[in-house]
Amino acid sequence: MKDISLDGKWKYFIDENSEGEEKGIWKKNSNKSDWGEVQIPCNWYTGLELDYNGIVWFARQLDVNPNWKGKIVRICFNGVDYYAKIWVNGEYVGFHEGYFGHFLFDITNYLDFDNPMENEIVLQVNAPFDEGFNKTGPFAPRKRQFKGGFSHWDCRPGSTSKKYGQDKGSGGIWDSVSLKISNKLYINHVKIVSKDIYSKKSNVQLIISVFNKSQTNTDELSLNIKILPKNFKGKEQLFTIPIKVLIQGDFVIERSIQIEKPKLWWTWDLGTPNLYLMNLTFESHEEKLDKWEGTFGIRSAEYKKDGWYLNGEKIYLRGANFFSNLWLSKMDDEAYAKTVSDVKEANLNFLRISYHVEKSLFYNYINETGIVLQQDFPTLWNYEYSRESVNAAVNQSKEMTIQLHNHPSIIIFSCWTEPSNEENHLMAKILKKHVDSEDLFGRLVWSESAISGHPFCGWYFGTKYGYLLCPGAPYPSEFGPQSLPSINSPTWNEENLDVKNNWPPNRKWEYHDSQNILNYHMSNATPDHGLKKMIEKTQAYQADNLKFSIEAFRRCKGKTHMFALFMFKDTWPSITWSIIDYFNLRKKAYHAVKEACSPVLCSFSLTKIRLPYRSIIFSGLDAGLFLWGPIIGMSWNEVVSHGQRKPIYIHIINDLINHIDVNLVLKGELNGNPFFERKLSIKIESSSSRLCFLLNLNIGETVKNGTIKIKAELFNKKSKQLLSTNAIELYVKSKWKRVRNSISHFIRWLRNTYYSLIQAFRISTID
Repeated sequence: MKDISLDGKWKYFIDENSEGEEKGIWKKNSNKSDWGEVQIPCNWYTGLELDYNGIVWFARQLDVNPNWKGKIVRICFNGVDYYAKIWVNGEYVGFHEGYFGHFLFDITNYLDFDNPMENEIVLQVNAPFDEGFNKTGPFAPRKRQFKGGFSHWDCRPGSTSKKYGQDKGSGGIWDSVSLKISNKLYINHVKIVSKDIYSKKSNVQLIISVFNKSQTNTDELSLNIKILPKNFKGKEQLFTIPIKVLIQGDFVIERSIQIEKPKLWWTWDLGTPNLYLMNLTFESHEEKLDKWEGTFGIRSAEYKKDGWYLNGEKIYLRGANFFSNLWLSKMDDEAYAKTVSDVKEANLNFLRISYHVEKSLFYNYINETGIVLQQDFPTLWNYEYSRESVNAAVNQSKEMTIQLHNHPSIIIFSCWTEPSNEENHLMAKILKKHVDSEDLFGRLVWSESAISGHPFCGWYFGTKYGYLLCPGAPYPSEFGPQSLPSINSPTWNEENLDVKNNWPPNRKWEYHDSQNILNYHMSNATPDHGLKKMIEKTQAYQADNLKFSIEAFRRCKGKTHMFALFMFKDTWPSITWSIIDYFNLRKKAYHAVKEACSPVLCSFSLTKIRLPYRSIIFSGLDAGLFLWGPIIGMSWNEVVSHGQRKPIYIHIINDLINHIDVNLVLKGELNGNPFFERKLSIKIESSSSRLCFLLNLNIGETVKNGTIKIKAELFNKKSKQLLSTNAIELYVKSKWKRVRNSISHFIRWLRNTYYSLIQAFRISTID
């Protein structure tokens, strides 16, 4: 039993004319003296600076150890994008389709043990341009490759343009390659089902897929299991289970073990993400045949009518859409540790892994940090409907489910993102059926994630006040405006957007994903302000919009059960909806999100009006918001008139699983001078959101016009720990100015709607 890394220097050849296979460059004695060298793993865009859609060949010599004779030698690829063919010593071994799947081939019979220093592996990798059947429109229709956001996405080079869209592609051997040496019996994969949380001894089920190559029956086989605490102190537990193997080929072993005094896996805000390490070893007559090692957590996750329950406790999911990098080979331990730490620091306990699959490293960090996930299958929009396409999607969905099965962080699988026709709706249902059958953890499996959960108020339509209607409930899965990266971001450098030679904003900005008309008019950030002012205005607008929306959703807790802002991080040097840019520089919105997502929060509201609301999706837009948005918006007025009482509704939201006694300190300032101070002692129920206090402001006739800022500080009454801070600004003006403010709000809504319609038309005609 041994794993040998094949990472390192490989030879490569760019097959621009797709002639290599016909010319036989896969043959053992073919001349490869003119091939280059590259470090594997890599995406060829980053490893070779190759912006290319097509075939690249890779090859390397393999030294065979004579001791491997009589054993099974398998080659394992952890990530090849997209079509892969493999030859060993000139003999064809096999084929794999998909970018994320871990796949293995038994190459034992292809190795030359008589010439151990003269073995050769050749790999053909094909990542072609995905044209689909029909080339009209901005979105690639009837796609054939299941690559999700790695092909035709708003946040890729060229955005959704049919002309670009797949530039700077993800092709290559982007994750590790290794050899696995084992005896005549080996483990394919192990599924761990660990959701029994209520007893002193938790029942853990093991479903072990095994292959037996021996031609004789192995009737004296033992399965040795060692359970170790991975990130907490505890005792190891040992189990020995006798196994009878009566067949040759693939078979499944199902067994259960009892974990004493189980430590449960929690999200970071509700408890400790306790993890176990499992070592499995098959032995026969004291000879070790094969081993397997993996991590698991004991937890239950249920979705009911009133929301999510983790280990029987109510949990509210505060989240973001997440996509780490368009070139996953760049994501290493340090990169993942940094970005997952940023997620936790932003007070997020949930991520939607949007239409792609990350490296295994990522899920390990997520498990250890204590964040729950929605894992999307890499579909986005429209795909070809054919027997070949359906089979490819089914096979890859099974790969995803098996590969990610044991991660306690994953509580949702979603099979399709925004299917655009009946054929794709049908394909989504087919995928759900297969994911359901492969997942034994009892996760929630959605056939699709629809556009109805995308209330981009104040961006694609209306103003931020539309969020007061709680659109997209119970799960607003995408929302928020774009903003420009900070002035010191390398995004603006010559090797990236090159702002010096692309000012004022032009098509190069659009290539870097900027939706220009919306940026300029929604946030009033026009080029005549200059770059620095545009950055300040767009970042302030995004921060205000996200803070407002998140607090509105959290005040509606019960109607909403979770949310995922769009989006956490840029995947390349671009201008998007992110709150952290590609170079890990935080925008203003990051800090606004961190404040709005505090597990215990005081939130201000200027309206108590409740309007009937129901989403009416028409051409991708929520027509219900067009009807009710302006009305609810005019009820939210930051203007305080002289001689008139101004009610301010103060809500306290507690996402923790225990009640908490808090001290609320309210401080008011008028034009920077102390105006009032109030202190309140309040008992807050667990997992709750309620109106706790009504503050009435009375402004006398002699008070000067200006800005009132009300600050809230929440302290744990017992420990005196500061739990969170928040603030709201009001403006003292005359009654006439208050009316004028309402009118200007309505005009602003009409203006935003006008520009969003222009943008929608403009996107549909991009070439």
